[in-house]
Amino acid sequence: MSPNGPNPHQGLYVRSTNVWRTQQSAQSLLQGMFPSRSRDSDAIVSQVVYPDHAETMYAPLDRCPRLTTVRHAIREESVWQDFTKHVAELRGTLNDILATHDNPVYQDRLGRFHDVVMTLHCHNKAMPSNGGASVTKDLRKELMKFANWEHIYPRRDSPHYQEYLSLGIGFFIHELAKSWEKAGLSNGERVAGVSADQRAAKHRDYPEDANAPLMEIYSGHDDTLMFLAGVLGQSDMEWPPYASQLIFEFWEKSGETLVRVLYNGSPLSSPHCNFEACPMEKFEEIMRRYITNDPKRCGAKSFSDSAGPSFEK
Repeated sequence: MSPNGPNPHQGLYVRSTNVWRTQQSAQSLLQGMFPSRSRDSDAIVSQVVYPDHAETMYAPLDRCPRLTTVRHAIREESVWQDFTKHVAELRGTLNDILATHDNPVYQDRLGRFHDVVMTLHCHNKAMPSNGGASVTKDLRKELMKFANWEHIYPRRDSPHYQEYLSLGIGFFIHELAKSWEKAGLSNGERVAGVSADQRAAKHRDYPEDANAPLMEIYSGHDDTLMFLAGVLGQSDMEWPPYASQLIFEFWEKSGETLVRVLYNGSPLSSPHCNFEACPMEKFEEIMRRYITNDPKRCGAKSFSDSAGPSFEK
């Protein structure tokens, strides 16, 4: 796989969300993989960017009324209400320091404060202060602890978590499943619910796809990884550190396709499967629980009925 030659795109597919930092992350990774000193001066690797109204790598709250309903239902659960009461003092303290009492964005979730505080902390900048009060080390740790819980609960522990995951990331999983199918992975089409007869007919008409990439790179967000961690059942789920990676590797051993899932360099820990070498059929079974590409599940005939066009490609 190389960006040089007559077809520099063959073997590699790169997609990013329509946000500068994710695009720059993908570009930095490609620069490391193919440094300028070792590639042809005219070699180009394209980066695919969907418009916001078609993006699948983050939850489509603006296009999926049902997802908004499920999110509201989670926040009405007694566990969530108890949590809200428990962190009320912490939220008040942070509002005092950041002068955000009148900003509704910061009243929605602790993650808003977490973004501000952790960005400053990771860049060795001074913590916010106001009127003699400041974000101390202990306050920062407390914020991280509860912001983590706030992110994990809807994706793993809530009674609504399965529907929340499916509507939040199921459209992206459908996209991944189609790419696995294109790559000719054994049983790959079953993830998308394609019947045996449909698979046979398709392969009769299109026996192989010589342009299927050998490697795909998706540059998304912490939300992307949190949803996928929920789908995979990550045991030690936590808010992903900056520049985290989730890697799916497909291996073949004695005629069987095995999937290795690495999170930040180590096999992902999950009760669902041994992701050091998970059989493809088991992997498909896990993913199939959450995959969707049906706008009706979002409570509309199509996404154009709500706030954007269909995700269908």
